[in-house]
Amino acid sequence: MKSITATELYRKLKSGEDILLLDVRDHPEVEICCMENALHIPSDEIPNNVEKIPGDMMTVVFCHEGMRSFMVADYLEHHFGFTEIYNLVGGIDAWAQQIDGKMTRY
Repeated sequence: MKSITATELYRKLKSGEDILLLDVRDHPEVEICCMENALHIPSDEIPNNVEKIPGDMMTVVFCHEGMRSFMVADYLEHHFGFTEIYNLVGGIDAWAQQIDGKMTRY
């Protein structure tokens, strides 16, 4: 499985690359903070919602600090053959620290 840092993701988004952001945090976490245009499917709901995730585009999976998203990305790669799946290193917390200083951290 591939990984991507917050800085690398920011550069790709700024350059206009077509990237799906997949937020696998639980509902209460998303209420605290979120990334614009992210598809939200909690990690425990992924198996029943795989069809909502396009398999033909770069997909960056993120959670709070990167552990749940790592497991989801690994699951999608090994059970469904996703090849353009990336884990956001450090999760949304890294994004808040390195990219969006106004984002609420928890």
